[in-house]
Amino acid sequence: ERVFPDGGRFEARHRAAGLHRWYRIRFDEDVPLTKAAGSLQDIDGVLTVEMPRKKKLSKLDYFNDPYLYYQWHYYNDASLASGFRKGADINVLPVWEKFTAGSKNVIVAVIDSGADPTHEDLAPVVIPAGPDGSKNFCAVGEEYEIEADMHGTHVAGTIAAINNNGVGVCGIAGGRDGTGGVRILSCGIFPSGPGDKDVGGDEAAALVWAADHGAVIANNSWGYEFDEESQARSSANAFASQDTALKSAIDYFIDHAGTDENGRQTGPMKGGVVLFASGNNGWQYDVPAMYERVIAVGAFGPDNKMAGYSNYGDWVDLLAPGGGENNSNQLIMSTVPGGYGWAAGTSMACPHASGVAALLVSHFGGPGFTNDELVERLIWGAQFGAGDTGGKTVGGGRLDAYGAFTYNSRGEVTFTTDYAGDFNFKSHESATITYAISGNEGRPLRQSGAGCRAGRDRHLYLVRLFQRR
Repeated sequence: ERVFPDGGRFEARHRAAGLHRWYRIRFDEDVPLTKAAGSLQDIDGVLTVEMPRKKKLSKLDYFNDPYLYYQWHYYNDASLASGFRKGADINVLPVWEKFTAGSKNVIVAVIDSGADPTHEDLAPVVIPAGPDGSKNFCAVGEEYEIEADMHGTHVAGTIAAINNNGVGVCGIAGGRDGTGGVRILSCGIFPSGPGDKDVGGDEAAALVWAADHGAVIANNSWGYEFDEESQARSSANAFASQDTALKSAIDYFIDHAGTDENGRQTGPMKGGVVLFASGNNGWQYDVPAMYERVIAVGAFGPDNKMAGYSNYGDWVDLLAPGGGENNSNQLIMSTVPGGYGWAAGTSMACPHASGVAALLVSHFGGPGFTNDELVERLIWGAQFGAGDTGGKTVGGGRLDAYGAFTYNSRGEVTFTTDYAGDFNFKSHESATITYAISGNEGRPLRQSGAGCRAGRDRHLYLVRLFQRR
């Protein structure tokens, strides 16, 4: 039969184009394709033989989850919508292919509103509420009853929605085989439901609970509320200088997660990592994200620009996909109670970093693997200078999953100086000696000083200006 049927009033044009010469031929299915092609080619008058090829839709098909196509934040080829920039994503596909898609041995605590424990894409990986599992830390509701909420469910889905199960979205560390990857410990600190007063729960107790119940990564897509930036600034200064229950809890998680009561490593990593969203006010200050021992995560959009809402400053350690501000295609797609939905904010950026951290622990974790090694890979594997910050300062680069996996610390640092004198000065004299430091090729050096944060500087090579009197 003709491939192109009679074209009616266009038939003359079809024939002029040679379309009438193409025919579709069917043959016995038992005949091998190569033999059939050869036999047809031998027939007089047959000029060429074209065998049919299997077709596929132009969508991302690494896993069979139907909404992966819309998750530009994992793989952005700029085809989803105008204004998108190719590569403005977390570069996770090569990690899934070459290393891991997440291990059930890794537990991520989602300190947030409740993650839906009945969701089709989350149920097998959200640890059930109970004395040794997920817990509600709100002032309302039952202690061991998780109140499913949009925010916590969306965050949990980005980290751990089940991959390759034929439904919904993919999680960064959602496994490969359709049964799930890393697990979620849901620690509810926000009530949900109509009429509930947003009094919040005990965030400090939630972090300690998470450390004592197997979590080694704690995602915190929340912060304290302020009416104006000056309040955030004064609160940040106070938080840095004063002891608080939350700081004690953060320190406890970092120091003791993954270990037993005697300090022996029992989890896939010794010590924990605490991540916080940088905040959505477009300010230079935020609490608790500015605390020196946590990883602060700001947001960028599919156009590779830092989001206008994202808080910024040299205390922001990473930029991750948080979504743009114009339409749904620019937002982050993930799980919500009863289905799937879009959202934007640094709340959505933070679980991207937590998800990549979970992948790192899944692959490198084991006896002797520490949180310091994880933080070094996560921060220094990022792409520095890759995005447009609009002139605003950030302390880190764009989250890069593959970069974190292939990061290789050179381990050696060389100090040199042109100063050849003695380090002896009289009381009325002063001198400045500048040290040049080389090492960790291809990575920027951070200047030490009042703006540096001691807890993070241990992972960086510093250029110091020494002054003696």
